[in-house]
Amino acid sequence: MDLSGVNDIDAVATDTLSEIMNNYLEQGIQFIFAGMKGPVRDLVSKAGWQEKYGKNIEYLSIQHALKEIGLM
Repeated sequence: MDLSGVNDIDAVATDTLSEIMNNYLEQGIQFIFAGMKGPVRDLVSKAGWQEKYGKNIEYLSIQHALKEIGLM
């Protein structure tokens, strides 16, 4: 997911998105996030996403993510 256009997010959104990602993870599907801005990164950090999703939330751009997972 390219979050470069997202300037802000609230706790309800992070909880809902986390629930969706966990449901897909049970099916072997992972989400990868790119372009997360400071305020969004701060909130997902408080929500414990770094521990839950690790490197999948750290990509600077879609291109970086695609290179890392071998699609570019």
